[in-house]
Amino acid sequence: MKKNIVGKAFSLLVTILLVSNSIGIASATPDKAEENGYWTLAKMKTAHPFEMQFDSKTHLGKREVIQNAKKQPPPSDAVTGSPWTQSGLAQSATGKVFFTMGIINYVCSGALVKETDTARSIVLTAGHCVYDPKTGIADNWMFVPDYDALQLSPFSSCDEEDGCWYADKLLAHTGFTDELGFTDTATMYDWGFAVIQSDGATPLPDKDGANAFTLDESGLSENSQGYSFGYPAAGKYRGSDLIYCKGNVFSDSKNNDATWGMVCDMTGGSSGGPWLSDFVAGDGKLSSLNSYKYTNDRRRMYGPKFDSNTRDTFEEALAWSNP
Repeated sequence: MKKNIVGKAFSLLVTILLVSNSIGIASATPDKAEENGYWTLAKMKTAHPFEMQFDSKTHLGKREVIQNAKKQPPPSDAVTGSPWTQSGLAQSATGKVFFTMGIINYVCSGALVKETDTARSIVLTAGHCVYDPKTGIADNWMFVPDYDALQLSPFSSCDEEDGCWYADKLLAHTGFTDELGFTDTATMYDWGFAVIQSDGATPLPDKDGANAFTLDESGLSENSQGYSFGYPAAGKYRGSDLIYCKGNVFSDSKNNDATWGMVCDMTGGSSGGPWLSDFVAGDGKLSSLNSYKYTNDRRRMYGPKFDSNTRDTFEEALAWSNP
């Protein structure tokens, strides 16, 4: 059975849908009505890639659809925006995220998180790929792992048998959802989790945890090497290939060292894609994600520093069960 997340366009209704617990986790439970095949191939191909573009002067960001990003030559000391061709978990556990904010369809990226419940899968993505302060919780939230393989299978509307998974619950931290815009604080909490429950017929995408990354909130440190993955779909990228960057991470000095940075020219559509530490043979640990870029800098990507708040959000996803 396909499922959908029922979002609300008005902030008053959003406050009703977002239930916060004592440790500051905001969540939304979807309507149990059967989803009616919302994501057709045509809608998936025309979903808008966007970036959260942050302004270092105003300390505010905005959702910006980028179709023709200007190309800038990358520094010579980094691999930037290369197709991933070596399979492994990097390929199978990373995927594309499709959702609706208000009346607009968007695309992001995400990754499966290792856990032990055989009747459930959990996906990590960016907070701005599950929630927007203007339109609320995302509608029609769907995860497609290993999107490269999906393109080989013709379908009309995408469902579990095709490898397309609708979320049963979305969670984010109130450090993100309580902000009225994409602020300094929001950049520090820009993660979200989606819970997908089994329909009892089709094997879940994490394959009982064998096809998922371990969450490690302390995996990155100053000047450690990170790998970033995603499905950029703007500028020179078309959204059809898994792209990666690698390089040493650094603290964002323009953001009070509160977030990580990495040389990476991935564009809109890569938001929410995983940053992996301890990366070996296509596997690594989830330690940050693609979050934002600066309006005047196309060559660097930034992401939150995972911490105990990230772990708390994940633990809340683990604790949730479908009534």
